[in-house]
Order: sequence, then C-alpha cells, then structure tokens
Amino acid sequence: MRIIHISDLHLGRTMNQISLLDDQRYMLLDQVLPLIKSKNADVVLIAGDIFDTFNPTNEAMALYDDFLNAVHSLGTKIIAISGNHDSPMRVEHHQILLEDSGYYVSASFEKEMMKVTLKDEYGPVNFYLLPYFTPEIARRAFPLEDTTGISYDEAVKLAIKQSKINTKERNVIVSHQYVVGANRDPSDTKPLLKANTSDAVGLNAYSQFDYAALGHIHKNYSFRNGTVVYPGSLLPYAIGTSNDRFVSYVELKEKGKITTELLPIYPKRKLITLKGTYDELINSKPDKVNYIEIVLTDEKTSPTISWDFTRLFPNFLGMRREEISNSQKNQGGFSSYDSSKSAIDSICAFYKEKTNTDLDGKSLKLVKSILEECIKDKKA
Repeated sequence: MRIIHISDLHLGRTMNQISLLDDQRYMLLDQVLPLIKSKNADVVLIAGDIFDTFNPTNEAMALYDDFLNAVHSLGTKIIAISGNHDSPMRVEHHQILLEDSGYYVSASFEKEMMKVTLKDEYGPVNFYLLPYFTPEIARRAFPLEDTTGISYDEAVKLAIKQSKINTKERNVIVSHQYVVGANRDPSDTKPLLKANTSDAVGLNAYSQFDYAALGHIHKNYSFRNGTVVYPGSLLPYAIGTSNDRFVSYVELKEKGKITTELLPIYPKRKLITLKGTYDELINSKPDKVNYIEIVLTDEKTSPTISWDFTRLFPNFLGMRREEISNSQKNQGGFSSYDSSKSAIDSICAFYKEKTNTDLDGKSLKLVKSILEECIKDKKA
C-alpha cells in the first residue's frame, strides 16, 4: 500500500497580516498533488491542524475542498484527523456521507479510536485515528478509569489500549501529539500546563504500529528507523525557521516490510532574513517575491522606514534591531558629552554623533521650543 503523509496545513494562516492562502494553494495543488499522482498513492494521511483556527474563513474551507476534490479525482482515499487548532464539529461535518466518497475523518474521541481498514494484495491495513488527545479528554472518555493526575503520555496509551490491536496485521496510527525527542518550532502551539508537567508522549506509545503518522510539530522529524514521522508543516510559519518542507512517502508490503522516504516540496515564496545597517539594506536589491524580515545592526532610523522597506520588499514582515550586549551598550554611549555645554548644544552634538548629520533648522527650532516649555514648567 502506497501512502502519502502530510500534516499541519494551517489553512487560513497569516503572517504580519499577510494572507498565506495563495502559498498554501500552491503547495497543495502544485507540489503535493503531483506527488500523490506520480507515486500513484492509495491513501493520503492528514495528521491534524487542517485549519489554523476553530472558525476558518470561507476561502480556507474552499481551498481544502479543492484539495479533497483533486485527490478524490485521482481515485486516492483520504484519512484525516483534527488537531488542536481544529474545530471537531466543523472537521467532522457530513462525516458518514463523506466515507462513501473515500474520505475518512475523526475529529473527536468517544470510547475508542476510529478504525479504517483498507486492503491491498497483501491483505488488510488497519488505520487507527487518534485526534489531538489530552488528559481532560481521557477523564471524560473513561469515567470508570482512575485518571487522577494522568499525564499526556498515559492518556494516549490509555486511548490506544481501548482498541485491541491485532499485531499480526499491518497497523498505522494517525496521531496529533508532541513526542519525546522532537523540539518545538517557534510556530508550534504549546498548551498551558501546570508546573513540572509535560505534554510529551513517549515513542513506545506507538510500539504496536508499523507506521505512526504524526502531526503537531512543524519541523520534520523521523524516529524508529523512519516508522514514526513528523513530515512538518505545509509551510514555514515562523521567521527564522527552515524553508525546507517535506511529505512522507510510505510503502507497506507484507507484514514487517516497510520503506519510507521524505519527499521535498518547495514553497512559492521563502522566508528570508536580511541583516545589515540601515544604509546597506535600504540600498539593497529589491525582492518582490519572498517574505522578508529586516534586522538592523545600527541605530540609524527614518520617519518613513517601514514604507521604505515595503517599497523594496512588498512582502515585508517586519523589522527589529539586533540586540546589543551590555558592554556594547556602555561603549555606545554619548562620547561627546560635555557638562559645560548648554542643553541645546548637547542635543545637537548627540544627534550629530548618532546620525553623522546636523540637526536641520526646523528640528532645531522644535527642540528649542520644547526646552523652553520644560524650563517654564520647572519654574512654575
């Protein structure tokens, strides 16, 4: 059985109020879909966080529909779960009806994991669907169990325990959790936890499965000889994260024979950080395509600085200044300070030192009027 595994689409996401829908459409329809077709995949697994919010926009839902329809037209089945960003009610809408079309989805846990069995020339493959699972869900689902103080690891193991796994058959789990050994990406969502608690799940929770299709962590990770995999998010969703994106391709043959491969997919636009002085960056080559973050290494500024950079970089995400160490800050003080000078002369000298230009007449007049007001207030 040939499987394509993706996760963390986060459809409808924005960065700095810039919609990423066009980029997400390109990734799904121009990058992922051709791989599904070229690999002649039997099934696509979507391991949660289909949408970025509980209330996705009509445009985000339309994009997901377009992707589902395109996959369905290839004769490929789809198995999906919800993540912590998804609304279970929205994701499971028309669940029973959709199964007739080869789309199986689980967004809420009742008493045991939803099971989907597909067959190939080697027999059945059982897919177990475990949407994002927490100790709170475990307490509601298993009122007769002692779930006092239960951890995320214990909760997931308890959920899996309810399904009697036939280990003689081929079994795949689709799960949206944080596992031990993965490091969170800056764009990953971490739950609010009590002190000295963790939402990590041990890899041994998935020991009964031939392949664990994971979601939740936005960076690619592969464990247990490539059989426990995070493909990573559809796009890089935080500045400073890698532009390298992947889907996981799996071939299941007879029991015990599995091959996995990471297939690269390429974003339409990259996340790029440009670092330098104001003069260096303002005179750099325009980039009309990629998403740009600016890191300034000097203190020079301009009243129109954001507009200046937006003109060069239409997909300008923001600007920050490089952090300066305390020793550098001390060295970067006002070296021209002279206590014998007047206040206005000291201000002019400070401005000259920091900008290498003289204060213009209009600004000088404004500074003088402010100083005069300060003196009046002090006398009053």
